[in-house]
Amino acid sequence: MPGATKFDATPQSTILVVDDDRFVLKMFHSILQSKGYIPLTASNGLEGYRAAKNFKPDLILLDIMMPRMDGFQTLEKIRHDEEIKDVPIIIVTAKADTNTFLKALKLGANDFIAKPFSRGDLLRKIRTALRHGQQSREEKLFPMEASTPLTLETFVDNTTFLQFQQNFVKKFDELFVKIVKLISNRDKVPLRKEFTHLKDACEYYEFNKAARLLEHGLKLLEEEDWGNLLHIMDNLYIYFQNALQNFPQETQ
Repeated sequence: MPGATKFDATPQSTILVVDDDRFVLKMFHSILQSKGYIPLTASNGLEGYRAAKNFKPDLILLDIMMPRMDGFQTLEKIRHDEEIKDVPIIIVTAKADTNTFLKALKLGANDFIAKPFSRGDLLRKIRTALRHGQQSREEKLFPMEASTPLTLETFVDNTTFLQFQQNFVKKFDELFVKIVKLISNRDKVPLRKEFTHLKDACEYYEFNKAARLLEHGLKLLEEEDWGNLLHIMDNLYIYFQNALQNFPQETQ
C-alpha cells in the first residue's frame, strides 16, 4: 500500500497484549489478527515488560491483576524506561473502579477499557491510541511542532469522561461521612491522606472549585481548625449535590 508505514492506525501495527488469562489472550489475538494488526502476547507483567523492550510495540494493552509483576508495576517500569516510555498504553481490566482508573492515569496510562467490553469499543480505542502514537513519533522528527508528551495525554472520549465524573460525584456521599467522622475524632494523619487524595481526584476530574476548597482544607488541617474544616465539608457537599443535578439527563 503506497505511503503506508508501520505506525498506521490500521494493518501492520504491532500490539502487545499482557494478561494472565489464556482465554483473554487468545481472544485478543483473534480480534487483532482479523483486523490486520500484528499481535504479541505475554502472560504476566514481567514477560510483558521484556516483550516491550525486545519488540518495541506500537501499542500495549495491559491488564492490572497479574502474578509476578502487576499492571501498575509494569506500567511504572515501562514509563521509566527511556527506550519504551512513549509507547501508548491502554489499561484493560475487570477492576473498573474510579481509584484504579485514576492511579493508572497518574502512572502514565493513556486510556482505560473495562471488562467485559464490546469489540467495537476496543477497536475504536486501539485506532485512537495508534493515531496518537504516530503523531508523537512525528513530533520527535519535528520538535518545534511538539505539544504534550504522550505519557501526559489521555485518549478518553468526552462521553466516557463524563461518566467517570458522574460516578466520582455519586461516591462522594460515602466519602463525606468518612471524612466528617475523621474530623470529629481529630484524626490528623488519615485526614491529610483523604484530603490529598480527594484534591488530586477533583483536579483530574476538573472540579476546580472543589480542589481549591480542599487545598484550603489542608491548610486548616495543619492549623487544627476543626470548626472551619467542617464548614469546608458542608461547602463540598453542596457543590457536589449541585454538580450531580447538572449532569446531562442521558448520563444519569
